[in-house]
Amino acid sequence: MKPMLRGFFKVLLLVSLVSLTKADSSCNKTCSTTSCNTCSTTCSTTPCNTNQSICNDTCNVNKCDGDVFGKTHYSMRPQDLNGARKLVGVKDKIHLYGKDEFYGVVSLGLMYQQTFDSKKLGRWFSFSRTFTTSTSSSNCCNTSCSTDCNRSNCMTYGNKCDGTFDIYGANFGTTNSGTICFNPQIRNFIADFDLWMGWDEFVCGLWTRIGVPVNYTKWDLRACDSNSTSTLSTFTAGFMGTVDAGTVNGFGSLLQGWAGTAFGSVPGLTCGKICGSRKDTQVAALHFDLGYDFYSCERGHVAASLHFVAPTGTKPNDEFLFNAVSGPQHMWQVGGTVDAGYQLWENCDGDQRLNIYFDAVVTHLFAAKQNRLFGLLINGQSSLGSSWLLLKTFNSSKESTGLQRAANVLCCCSKFDAGVMADVTLMLQYDCGCFSSGLGWNFWSRSREKIKEINCDLASQNVGIKGMTPLQNADGSANNDTESKSTISKCSTTETTPVLLTNDDIDVCPALHTSAFSNKIFGFFGYNWRDCDWQPFLLIEGGAEFGQDNRAANQWEVMLKGGVAF
Repeated sequence: MKPMLRGFFKVLLLVSLVSLTKADSSCNKTCSTTSCNTCSTTCSTTPCNTNQSICNDTCNVNKCDGDVFGKTHYSMRPQDLNGARKLVGVKDKIHLYGKDEFYGVVSLGLMYQQTFDSKKLGRWFSFSRTFTTSTSSSNCCNTSCSTDCNRSNCMTYGNKCDGTFDIYGANFGTTNSGTICFNPQIRNFIADFDLWMGWDEFVCGLWTRIGVPVNYTKWDLRACDSNSTSTLSTFTAGFMGTVDAGTVNGFGSLLQGWAGTAFGSVPGLTCGKICGSRKDTQVAALHFDLGYDFYSCERGHVAASLHFVAPTGTKPNDEFLFNAVSGPQHMWQVGGTVDAGYQLWENCDGDQRLNIYFDAVVTHLFAAKQNRLFGLLINGQSSLGSSWLLLKTFNSSKESTGLQRAANVLCCCSKFDAGVMADVTLMLQYDCGCFSSGLGWNFWSRSREKIKEINCDLASQNVGIKGMTPLQNADGSANNDTESKSTISKCSTTETTPVLLTNDDIDVCPALHTSAFSNKIFGFFGYNWRDCDWQPFLLIEGGAEFGQDNRAANQWEVMLKGGVAF
């Protein structure tokens, strides 16, 4: 083994160990945040809700265009898994025929990614009841919306709870009216360290690969509110606080209220808040392959490996509605890869070649504990936006004692998995002397997320849906009425005998990502210093990815990659 590499391997091992022991994402205590939502010690081994509802891929899907809506959690394609980034510049330097010595390639890819078609992604979180889209290229905040088949990324809100508006504003502390729109954007900057090593000197055909992708990510819901008034909402005595407290001030707009600040007797939001952009920097995951070349000849090869992924990235936490996540939802993965290459053509002088390369990675994602925001079943059905309903709290005698937010009792540490994830890449590469160029296609897919264990004990909270009922009567006595069939937009009949929520009212669908897939086209152009003992290379790559409906994000990418073959 070349002595210069030993020090590098030691540094790489140290980085890996530090990443594995690194704490999960830090808690940003801004925007009314008073504590971190962590679930390292709060999960029990037995689910509180033994009658869990089943969420499948038809849950909350627009029949017209296939877009999904009414969700509280978004699981992006993991930034660490990118076949295009992995293959370019490296494939012609590995799995070499006739090698009887130790050799390899070390590289660093610097990639920038950014999503596009933000309105489509914004519908993921929308719970509008009307199928509308904007007539303008901006959004529905400043323009009228025309009726169309597609569900809008915009929602109306106001002071009526009769279905006039998509959102009854009192649930967020406002009596004013307006329109709120979501135009999400995700940006990633990835520094991907990759080391491939062929161990033919010791065992012919044996090879390993280590990947350490460091990711900076910025997620911005880019919520805009058409109401820019500074006039505070006011609630009459007893509606949001005690009669003795008199009139309670709320917020001028829905966006102000969604930041999660407490008002009157309503506590602050601990989950599902909207407050600017969210950022995170992590080693997204650690990848390791132990592989073997099963077939090798002058013109090509077929290889396979065992593939392991350690979840060093962000542990998801739905404190914010669109919280930044690096990596595969903090899930361990085990699977395999298939790698193949074949020379299609070579000229007589041997300085021009056309090769085709194939690479496939398939893994199982093991269940992981994390905090996610669930919803409520109203009349046994998924109720969009129910995660943000206002609730009344009761004592053992069913006397009202105060107010609570549904998001505060439905944000629970639970266990999730996603079955299978695959990344398949096919690339044509043309080499002419020291120059290389290529064109490829990448396919990514992940099965739908499933809940393995839920630890929300809603029954012990002694809460019922508030609707339009007051907290206290005019004489100062507790008002014990509930409106258990109320939704985020329409209140139901008042029940003078309070109806309390049970564990069977928990809806897991909003917190689970559906199955998803995407297709990407990419290309690169590079230069190789082939006449050196240590053969450097440098290239630029670009690509565009198109997701299935809004289940996988549309995004473009550009990368500068360099490395050394030794």
